[in-house]
Amino acid sequence: MRVVANRIRAYLDQDGKEPDDADLVNPDNTLRLRKKRDGRVEFAGSLGPVEGAKFEALLNPLCKPRPADAHGPDTRTVLERQGDGFVDLLDLASCSKDLPREAGQRPQVTVTFSWDNLLTGQGVATLGNGTLEWQHGGATDLDNTVLLCGHHHRVVHHTDWEIRMISRIPWFIPPALIDPERRPLRNPLRAPMAA
Repeated sequence: MRVVANRIRAYLDQDGKEPDDADLVNPDNTLRLRKKRDGRVEFAGSLGPVEGAKFEALLNPLCKPRPADAHGPDTRTVLERQGDGFVDLLDLASCSKDLPREAGQRPQVTVTFSWDNLLTGQGVATLGNGTLEWQHGGATDLDNTVLLCGHHHRVVHHTDWEIRMISRIPWFIPPALIDPERRPLRNPLRAPMAA
């Protein structure tokens, strides 16, 4: 009898119950942000089915494990790969010509430092949200600076690879797993030019 009654109800009332105001109190898309004292941002939220499918379609290709290379296989956890993929997604979005503007400007990161630090190329800089990449006491100094892609930046911070600056040239020290003697390596493109 219940099966027959459900079929009759589905036939007579195909749209189901009429939505009420209580349904509108719980929106599909929410995002909660919280800035921590060390500058990190925590967030949580939920997306509706369509928006969630769009988000997954954009994020999934960016979260795949990287192929093994000279550093070995990709050892990041799923959570780390998803976090890195989300940052890559933000980088891609920040390049969009359709970004909204705030006070007439495209979204940007502000770095603040003193005039003396600018002139000498030494000292400490502060991000607009009050933190430094050099939050562990290091100086913002040209003699201690090297450009790395996002992947290699994470390798240096989360593995036993080290970088030592010698005469403003970065030398890369592999972990003992790769080279038990940990002999410094150097980018051959940075070799001194012949006079």
